[in-house]
Amino acid sequence: MVDKMIKKIILTIIFALIIAGIGFFIFNKAKYCSNEKYSTDKVYHGEYIGFNLKNQIKFSDNLEKKGNYALSEISDLECLEYLDLLFDPENTKNITDIYELRELKNLKHLNLGYATLSNYYILTEFRKLEYLDLTLTNISDHDCWQLKEIMENTRVYCPSCHNDEYSTYGGLKIILTQDSEWKLRNAYQQKGELVLDDIADLTCLNSLFLILPPYSPGMEDIKKNIIINDFSPLYDFNLAEFYIEAEHINVPSLVKLKKLEFLRLIVTNLTDEDVYMIKKELPDTELSIEYSVIRKNYEM
Repeated sequence: MVDKMIKKIILTIIFALIIAGIGFFIFNKAKYCSNEKYSTDKVYHGEYIGFNLKNQIKFSDNLEKKGNYALSEISDLECLEYLDLLFDPENTKNITDIYELRELKNLKHLNLGYATLSNYYILTEFRKLEYLDLTLTNISDHDCWQLKEIMENTRVYCPSCHNDEYSTYGGLKIILTQDSEWKLRNAYQQKGELVLDDIADLTCLNSLFLILPPYSPGMEDIKKNIIINDFSPLYDFNLAEFYIEAEHINVPSLVKLKKLEFLRLIVTNLTDEDVYMIKKELPDTELSIEYSVIRKNYEM
């Protein structure tokens, strides 16, 4: 009698496990999709649904051969969450239109490689995007900033920019390269003040550091003499973070940078009136200010 009960329990457990296994298989299978050319699988450590290596190579080859038409061949793979057009950079240079991707509403990760689009605002239709890499595309600084504002729940990586003297790193935060930072900080030695005209065309910058390392040899005298009289070269920037260390700055010029989200100031000759003006003119900016000769902290 006991043996029969044990067997019955074991059979019940086995049956339940089989049913659960079948249900799990069907559930996961339903997540994937395929067509005549491609099939999908778990990718990126199992976090997303995308192309395995075999399908990715096929897709990349088709991008080179067919250009925009290659996108139409994946337009019905609505389960796709991960799509990388940068697998082979050379193959993405003839991508000029991503309209065929409009039905891929489940995309969470998208890298457009070297695509050269005329309209990037179609990207705002991808409501589930978590990661969007535009660092190698032809998107303008203005348009990329607009996308960042519209797609506030997406990590949008924008292209870098450069001129004959200075260069930047692209990404979420676009900053000067280390060599360019040093060049800018030392430029005042020839000009008598820190003049920002030299970087006025680097409108991609959204984070700027003008703070010198505390223990760099020969830097103490530089810190004591830095003067910034004119911030107008930065007015066309989408500058969100600004870090400044100087002896004197032109506060009325500084507070016209209305897009600032964070401002860090270490300024020797800054008055209480200056601080009041900064608070009044930049009410939505998070402030961290040290000022006066003794570097008295000003609690905001």
